Amino acid sequence: MDPSPTVPSDAPLLDALKPLLPLFSQYLSFLSGAATTSIRAAQWALSKASYPLFSPLPVFIYAFAPLVIFTQVTLDIVVFTPARTVVSLLEFVYPLYVLVGVACITGLLVGGVGRLLTLRILVWSVDLPLKRRIAG
Repeated sequence: MDPSPTVPSDAPLLDALKPLLPLFSQYLSFLSGAATTSIRAAQWALSKASYPLFSPLPVFIYAFAPLVIFTQVTLDIVVFTPARTVVSLLEFVYPLYVLVGVACITGLLVGGVGRLLTLRILVWSVDLPLKRRIAG
């Protein structure tokens, strides 16, 4: 004996549509993707078609092109080329600059220490005999 009796379905139409549910889900997914793609394509086409109408930028670029090119050439001749020349010369002279700087710093240190030692030696050589004369 079967413990669970089967109950006949009251909706034969529902039983007939159950195998079609996965197909209906796929159809809705395809329809949604097609609608999204169509809307995006229409937006893209509309934006590309209306860009020249709403943007005066290409007209200004075309009108001011001679001035822009003249300015670029002038700046290249007057500013950028001399700046590149100065930078390349400074890169060439930089090792000599470092050598002279290190030599100056070393000279200051050696001269300062030499001065201090000389002053100390002079103080000792003058002060000690003077104290001996006074004491003696």
